[in-house]
Amino acid sequence: MRLIVSSCPAKEANPIASALLERRLAASVNIVPGVVTHVRYKGEARVQDEALLLIRTREELVYKVAEALEKLCSFDIPEVACFEVREFNASYANWLRSATEPEAPDQTLDGADEDEREWSRE
Repeated sequence: MRLIVSSCPAKEANPIASALLERRLAASVNIVPGVVTHVRYKGEARVQDEALLLIRTREELVYKVAEALEKLCSFDIPEVACFEVREFNASYANWLRSATEPEAPDQTLDGADEDEREWSRE
């Protein structure tokens, strides 16, 4: 699993999250509102209100997510920081895989039986 951290103008967060889910590029997106960013850009220090995006996806989709963020976000240079998550529960891994496969039926997060409650390593 990969966790991508990005930020965007607050008004763009919901449309970006929806687009990533609709395109099955992400299994889930957390939107953390109210982020205040201090940044140096084009020679000057700026303060801007943003939303933080925490995007869960598969390794092979990272570059497609990055391409989508570059098109969907109005920032000149959108942040795309990717982290590898090496251990997580197997039922979550199965759900993430199904949620990001084309035309795959979504699995629910609840109802995992005892055998599925193991940890997965990539």
